[in-house]
Amino acid sequence: MYYIDQNMQQTLIFALTIFLSIFIYFFSKRFLLAAIKRVIDRSPDNSMSKVFFEEKVFHYLNYLIPIPVLFAGGSYLFWNYQDHFEKVVLVYFATIFTFLLEKILSVLHSVYNQYDISKKRPIKTFIQVGKFLTYSIGILFILSIIFNKSILAFLSGLGAL
Repeated sequence: MYYIDQNMQQTLIFALTIFLSIFIYFFSKRFLLAAIKRVIDRSPDNSMSKVFFEEKVFHYLNYLIPIPVLFAGGSYLFWNYQDHFEKVVLVYFATIFTFLLEKILSVLHSVYNQYDISKKRPIKTFIQVGKFLTYSIGILFILSIIFNKSILAFLSGLGAL
């Protein structure tokens, strides 16, 4: 009987963790993004902030909000598999953070294109190289998390290659 109660308790805590994470995500998406949109619309000089919102940088930040709830709830629930669960959450964080950095580079390019100097000195190549480096470093971080190796081990392997 105790075994069933313990399984039921873990199932309820798991469901509560997932529900709370989803609720926090949708709550922040509904209210926090709407508040940011209102502030951007009311600000007098909103060219850069409007580009941030149009390029969905704040939306990617919104994906990061439920991570502490998942991390805390999952570590409590899956204490037998805590290292595996932490890897999953860290891979999720690294993926979202990589996409966020790519979006920030897109915003910088869009803002730079609004100035007259952008016609004389284009930076699209530099932005593309930055995106390539961002994705490469993001992939290295994800692989280092999955295989539990140092990033330097992957870089030395690439250097030897």
